[in-house]
Amino acid sequence: MSHEWIIKIDHWQTLIGAALGPFLAIILSGIGFWVGSKYKAWKDKKEAIRLVEVSMTQTINNLFSTRKKLENFIQRLKELAIDARATTGDTTYFLERINYPAVTEIFLNKDLPNLKFGSTYLHNQVMFANSGIKELNSWLVKMEKDFDSMTSKNEFLMLLTPRPTAHDQRTGYAENLDLFASAVGDFVKNIMGGVQIASQIKVYNFRLMKKRMMTIMRYEGTAFRYFKTREDLNKYLEWSNIINRVNKATEADVKKFLADAEEGFKAMKI
Repeated sequence: MSHEWIIKIDHWQTLIGAALGPFLAIILSGIGFWVGSKYKAWKDKKEAIRLVEVSMTQTINNLFSTRKKLENFIQRLKELAIDARATTGDTTYFLERINYPAVTEIFLNKDLPNLKFGSTYLHNQVMFANSGIKELNSWLVKMEKDFDSMTSKNEFLMLLTPRPTAHDQRTGYAENLDLFASAVGDFVKNIMGGVQIASQIKVYNFRLMKKRMMTIMRYEGTAFRYFKTREDLNKYLEWSNIINRVNKATEADVKKFLADAEEGFKAMKI
């Protein structure tokens, strides 16, 4: 090879190197950015799942604590109604009252619905749970106001002219106490509905903490599955079907969790 050709080849190598250098730098920079964004998304989802675990644990604790306080309150309401009916005398009015239990607002992490989990099931169940807990908290406030109103009206009867007879006052007060106890009992059933959803979230979330990708692929993904039609695929991916599928798969674990939780909270001192 002549000296002239060697010079030309060297010249072209220099030109190619100069052209490819910035291009390769852009490629490598893009790859680095893509890897970095994927890693950040993975970390964000992992942290979101951790927050679900912490939040649902606190929510379930609050729900059980509130339930026990209200169950004790129901018992005291019924006992007060019995005492009212047991009181006799033409001029003996019954004005005894009990305090509304010191229930606190059920824990609600308002940020959870805004987090990304990579799971349709978890996202929808978290939204359902938050909406339900918000409603329960509003009813807790309303029930306390209703109870104060009921007892105040019973005392207000003493200021009326003419007063109701002592028998009518005692009978009406006892009936109102029984009705209020029944209403609180219905509310307790709603609390257990909240416990059910929170427990389903906690159980499935625990699986995600151990094997997130495999769990989502197994119950929510479409990989390695055959669908005859697009309609079959869309039906499989409907959020209601995903929720039913996951709830069925985790049913045994949820029942065990609830049974263990019940045993633990039986010993709770309020």
